[in-house]
Amino acid sequence: MRRIRLNLDLAKLNIAKNAVSRPEKKRGRQAVLAVMVMALTIMGSTIAAIPIVSAQSASKNNMNGAASPASKSAPIDPKLEEKIRIYKAKLAAYFKARKAYRAQLNRYWAQIKKKRAIRKAKKRRGETITLKDYVLTQPPKYTGPKWPKNPVPPPKKAKAKKKKPGPPRFGTVKDFLRAAKKHYNFVPRHTDEKSFKKAYAREALRLGLTAEQVVGVFALETGGLGPYNRQAGVFLTDQNCKPVAPYGRPISSALGYAQLLSANSSAMTAKFGNEFADRLENMAKTAKPARAKHLHAKAKIVRRMVKDIKRSIRRYRRRDGWREYVAFARTSKGRAVHALNLDADIGPMLQVYKLHRITEIAKRKGHAYLSAAKLELLNLVGFGRGLEMLRPGIGKAATANFLSRRGYERNPVVAGKTIQQLIDKLASIIARNMKKCGSKEFVTAFNEAFVEVAAQN
Repeated sequence: MRRIRLNLDLAKLNIAKNAVSRPEKKRGRQAVLAVMVMALTIMGSTIAAIPIVSAQSASKNNMNGAASPASKSAPIDPKLEEKIRIYKAKLAAYFKARKAYRAQLNRYWAQIKKKRAIRKAKKRRGETITLKDYVLTQPPKYTGPKWPKNPVPPPKKAKAKKKKPGPPRFGTVKDFLRAAKKHYNFVPRHTDEKSFKKAYAREALRLGLTAEQVVGVFALETGGLGPYNRQAGVFLTDQNCKPVAPYGRPISSALGYAQLLSANSSAMTAKFGNEFADRLENMAKTAKPARAKHLHAKAKIVRRMVKDIKRSIRRYRRRDGWREYVAFARTSKGRAVHALNLDADIGPMLQVYKLHRITEIAKRKGHAYLSAAKLELLNLVGFGRGLEMLRPGIGKAATANFLSRRGYERNPVVAGKTIQQLIDKLASIIARNMKKCGSKEFVTAFNEAFVEVAAQN
């Protein structure tokens, strides 16, 4: 309580000093001196009122993490005192080791940054980038002492009630549907898993993608289960692909079989949305009247979305860049566009076009065919980084060369691996999940779609 009084007196001193911060020249210094003398007098009387603490008690109170005994007058147990001394020594050793480790880690990432700058300079000059231009070692691991156990147990505290986590900033499926209804009066057409898979397969075959590629991405991104309206982190089926009550918590905005982020949806809609609308209008020509009316209305909505995205992108300095799509995706209209993934007509187009675009860019860089693992690699890290990782002769380079420090440390799939090891890891996950019910159903859908397409031709 007296310490509080001391702090209050110091606060009064500061207030008083501020009150006379702009006095007249003649009286200003005298006023400040008078206030300081008064404050020092108050402080002196307050300090004198504080009881003197014994050296033994002070040492106990200053222990790192060690609590003082319940009774101030009770003597310290010699055994406990020795345990506390050992604890403090171990704690100091731990902090020393962690400090050395952080310095070692900082040197590693500085080397990554230096090598990256060398590669950029070589690329500008048109020189060949070789394995020597990459860091081949993995980030150091901490091997020092662990956090020691405190010999004095902390005081028992009442269990605090767990607060329910707030809604994720990137939105949920409900948010996407709500925004789509609000801005465009759009409600995605729902269908069953089998029909969605077959539509997805027909779209993939039309664009030249194979079952191995598409089902492989599905197997890794959804765990081989689905369903098509699944958001990353949320589970809607059991291991037998039977619907269950949703459980889990969204970890990103990623939706669907290819797990498109909301920014992906905005970018793909801006580039190919008018083409999607044309396709819907062509489908309406052979559809029944009610269905044709629905398809025409949907085509108009997609064209409106394209205009809204492009109008918003113009506000930014760098047009048609990834950051701009990320910024738009965070808006309410951006969430509305993301709901297209949940539509039985547009969802397959949107996601397959994303995968097809990856393969087309890879072909221009000399990769005639991408395996499911390599396709997923580019889907995971992006075109630029992914294609650099597929450069011949650099399979032994550490994956840390291609990611930011924060991104690397938050991604256990890529951490501690070379490029080739990462590709092998992705391939093993895909192979394991290809045996699951959703993947098997998807392969069947591809076979049926292939027969249908062959019969039409």
